[in-house]
Amino acid sequence: MANEPRSLVPLSILGAGALMGAGLYFGLGARPIVVSPPATVAPPSASALPELASPPPVETTPPPEPPVFAPGPLPPEVVTKATEDATRALEQSKKRLVETCWTPAVAETPEPKTARFIFNLSFDAQGKESARGVTELRGESRADVGQCLRARPGGLEIPAPGAVVAVSISVVFP
Repeated sequence: MANEPRSLVPLSILGAGALMGAGLYFGLGARPIVVSPPATVAPPSASALPELASPPPVETTPPPEPPVFAPGPLPPEVVTKATEDATRALEQSKKRLVETCWTPAVAETPEPKTARFIFNLSFDAQGKESARGVTELRGESRADVGQCLRARPGGLEIPAPGAVVAVSISVVFP
């Protein structure tokens, strides 16, 4: 190939590709497509089925279902209640977050003495946390603490809102 002009190599690759494409197109296009109708099976007659004893009826009361909202924006009172419930749940877990994220970071670098983060939380219709994001605010947050907060598993729960709801909560550390 060292003696061949350089312009023949790309040209030969292009030609081979065109031949392969044409072969596939005409080769597959010439094959007939066979579609067989679905098989029909007659259901067994009632006399052919064995008698089965039916189990006694069990009376159960289903758990109460949370209200289900139609698609579209949620009523403001649902979002407000979910925000209040999520704020309480986050405040309850804040002590653990301070111990695992804030205290070790401040031991290494004492300044700044406070930091603020925005927790973006989503909850499913039953009130279980389904997604979490932690936003650092320029000049108000610490990157080391933010990274630790994002690495913590979720698991917050609020009373069932009846629909998927997303809230944003500002939290100041420590």
